[in-house]
Amino acid sequence: MRDSIFQAKPLHIALASLMLGLVVIFYLSMQSMTLYLGNERDLRVADDKVERVSRELNGVFDAELLPMKSAIKILAETPLVTGKTHEARLGQLGPMAAALRQNPSAGSVYAGTLNGSFVLMRNLKDRPKDRKTFNAPEEAMFLVQSVDRDKEDCIGYFYFYDAGLNLIQTLEKPEYQFDPRIRPWYLQAKSANTPDGIIQTVPYVFSSNQKIGITLATIGVGKEGVVGIDMSLTGLSRLVEKQNITPSAELVLFNSSGVVLAYRDASKIFKKNSAGKDDVVLVNELGIPALSELFEKWKTYPYNNKNSEKTNSQINVYGDKWYYRVESIDDSGAERLFLGVAIPYEELMADSIHMRNLSVLLGLVFTLLMMPAVFYTSKKISRPLRDLVKIANSIQKFDFSGPDPLRSSIAEVDNLALNMTSMKHTLKRFLEISGALSRESDFEKLINIILRETISISGAVGGSLILISNDGTEAKIAAQQFNKIEQDIAILPVYNLNDGENIPLEVRSIMDGCLKSIRVSRGDPLDLISYSNLFKSFDILNAHIVSLPLRNRSNEVLGSLVLNLPISPADYANSAPISSELLAFLDALSGTAAVAIDNQKMIQDQKILLESLIQLVAGAIDAKSPYSGSHCQRVPELTKMLAQAACEKNDGPFANFSLTEGDRETLHIASWLHDCGKVTTPEFVVDKATKLETIYDRIHEIRMRFEVLKRDAEISAYQEEIYKLPAETINMDELQKVIIQKCSILDEEFKFIATCNVGDEFMSPDKVERLTSIAQRRWLRTIDDSLGISCPELLRRKDQQKTKLPVFENLISDKPEHIFPRVGRDVIDNENNPWGFKISSPENLYNRGELYNLSIARGTLTNEERYKINEHIIQTIKMLSALPFPKHLSRVTEIAGGHHEKMDGTGYPYRLSQQEMSIEARIMAIADIFEALTAVDRPYKKGKTLSESIKIMSFMKNDQHIDADLFDLFIESGVYLKYANLFMLPEQIDTVDVASYLPSSQSRG
Repeated sequence: MRDSIFQAKPLHIALASLMLGLVVIFYLSMQSMTLYLGNERDLRVADDKVERVSRELNGVFDAELLPMKSAIKILAETPLVTGKTHEARLGQLGPMAAALRQNPSAGSVYAGTLNGSFVLMRNLKDRPKDRKTFNAPEEAMFLVQSVDRDKEDCIGYFYFYDAGLNLIQTLEKPEYQFDPRIRPWYLQAKSANTPDGIIQTVPYVFSSNQKIGITLATIGVGKEGVVGIDMSLTGLSRLVEKQNITPSAELVLFNSSGVVLAYRDASKIFKKNSAGKDDVVLVNELGIPALSELFEKWKTYPYNNKNSEKTNSQINVYGDKWYYRVESIDDSGAERLFLGVAIPYEELMADSIHMRNLSVLLGLVFTLLMMPAVFYTSKKISRPLRDLVKIANSIQKFDFSGPDPLRSSIAEVDNLALNMTSMKHTLKRFLEISGALSRESDFEKLINIILRETISISGAVGGSLILISNDGTEAKIAAQQFNKIEQDIAILPVYNLNDGENIPLEVRSIMDGCLKSIRVSRGDPLDLISYSNLFKSFDILNAHIVSLPLRNRSNEVLGSLVLNLPISPADYANSAPISSELLAFLDALSGTAAVAIDNQKMIQDQKILLESLIQLVAGAIDAKSPYSGSHCQRVPELTKMLAQAACEKNDGPFANFSLTEGDRETLHIASWLHDCGKVTTPEFVVDKATKLETIYDRIHEIRMRFEVLKRDAEISAYQEEIYKLPAETINMDELQKVIIQKCSILDEEFKFIATCNVGDEFMSPDKVERLTSIAQRRWLRTIDDSLGISCPELLRRKDQQKTKLPVFENLISDKPEHIFPRVGRDVIDNENNPWGFKISSPENLYNRGELYNLSIARGTLTNEERYKINEHIIQTIKMLSALPFPKHLSRVTEIAGGHHEKMDGTGYPYRLSQQEMSIEARIMAIADIFEALTAVDRPYKKGKTLSESIKIMSFMKNDQHIDADLFDLFIESGVYLKYANLFMLPEQIDTVDVASYLPSSQSRG
């Protein structure tokens, strides 16, 4: 079963999806590759830009740094450090001014001596902040700051010079006591170990002008002092500010300690320290998230050696991806300088993203434009397959009425269409044959259908169907056809399977259980003898005979299917006159045929078995008692006669009554089993011929008691005479007369009782009174009557007190042990019994009281015994209800169980009215009564004549005990006479005045 979650897609959708999917995958792959290459290209461009900026910064830095180094090298050899007087040092202002003019980034140049004297020249040109700080005159271009420690008194001076080094103003600054010997640049230069002897300090904020810069210093000739020059990094900041890699790109110049040396916003590179003065900031103190992330990444992977020149990677800033890179700028100083660059990926990859979006849009438009063509193509390709699916669905629904599928230009689809067409016609034919086989219930017709269809399919001219006998010893042709004409099989031979010789090919396939084939020719004398009928019937010269064994579900061989295929002389020598496809189909058909045959044989065997069991039960019931005779055999015959008469009636109440085959089988079984419950009725009840009869006739006990009374009477008479007179005076004649008189009275009383026991006459009240009077006679019992009796009787006596012997008892009595109580399954509750019986059962199961039985008014049965006999219908219903009848036999119980119902609703066991009973049940009621009235094999009664029986049944009709319409049909149709001629004695068949019993004559009367 198909999973409800899974849902298959149409082929054209799948093909279109596949083609579009492949296009999309190819396009996405190309776009991914293009995007990847674009990203790589943008990264390379970014790397190139960063490297270019790095080179520019490095070039600018080197361009300014090298001249300054040359300048301080020259100044280190001048009297600026070697001069012994302050005047000699001031005499070097020219070289100092030249150094400042040649290096715009140089803010000041200075020198310190061993004794602490100090000379500094500051360039004031284009430095408004410095001019303001030192309150320089307007025309001043240079400021010289000096401290003279050549003398005892240390005096500081500020000298302002114009561009031509003409002194403009001199200011004495006693408070200016600057000592170079304690400055870092002085100390570092004194201990310098660089190759050129020049040291480079870490960047710091110049105290004089609050600018960030570095100091270059070297020791003078002869180690007399130190010359230094301050280099401002403002130029680098301006260069950084000019870079425009992307609109949001961030660039920063910093050293190994993370101190910011240059940033596009110069105001952010300073901070106030604890003394309130400007101080440098670190990269992560700029407040730029991208640069802070860059710095954190850089700290994780710092440049500790010169082999690590650069790095680039990705950083995330508030969920956005940034490109970052760090380049080394200078490593000649105490600390290396680095350029850090951070660029948003969206800006860095703007071109690639734009190209990607444009490509996606173009791809989407291209895909949308392709979809109609793709769908059209896929639908055209899948149309033949869709047609095949429709045909397959029709085949699945067993609908073969549609047209055959069209041919396709695609080879695989075309082959599928051809195979589908072949399968369609094969299944149609196979199902038609299977349907015909399954519908046919007549065995003879079935095997002829199998043979005819097989001959038609194979193109044979004739064939035979051979079946094995039930005992497996013989094989007989069950059907034979030549030229579509059924042949008489009665004259055909029967083959003995135990005879190894003279076995033809057709039978050999049965014995070997495999397909057999042979070619026969009219020119072969042996073939002509064996198959002369074949050659004559079809006037053919050659034939190919194929015999297929028929196997049932148990793989047992049932027989064989023989086909006679005509072949031309040219094809006589061919090895395969029948195609393998047809042979496979015939093999499958033979299997279906074998199953159909096996089913019908089993059904036939089961019907025969069921019929035998039914007749076995009925025969057992009839054999159980000579009083029932052949009742169970005759009632079915009369029932079917009357039912057939009702079916043949075209007017009146039975104009619409008819019986199907299933109905006839139901009526047949019901009539045979209508009295099956009698197997439970004791023989001593069914066969009870006298009132005192049980298993034996108890009249013999009473007769013996009369014999005892007669002996007692004789003895008593003698005793009375002996006691009255002397023995010699006894008159023996008189005594004998007395004895004879007493005994004759007893004889006459017993004769009366014996007459009552036979039950031929009605027991009038005066007879019952006399019977009761006779029963009061007493007889003497001297032996314990509880000796030698059965356990059930002992149980019935358990509450009785033992009588002291001898004891006088009534001649005829009803004793407690004569009562058999009704217990257990013998008790039926009218309200709750599962069968719905509505019956009035006697209180006791049996009452064997002698007086009670002899007092029966009519017949020989007590109420309890009559109920026990009538109870056979209850047992019949119970027994039949327990049988698993198939659907078409489901009414067997209802029909069999209704033949004791009466039309007025007083019958048993359901008290049904005429409207509540089926016609078949009413028919059986009439058949049951008529057979009972006319039967001569009942020892307890004589069979009545035909006229007597019809008269009695007419009374029953008037009393609404039987169906009046059916009784009229019984008379009018002559069924009564037909039955009489078959089953009644000639002396019983007398003349019946039919007209007097028909409704028309009654109305006339």
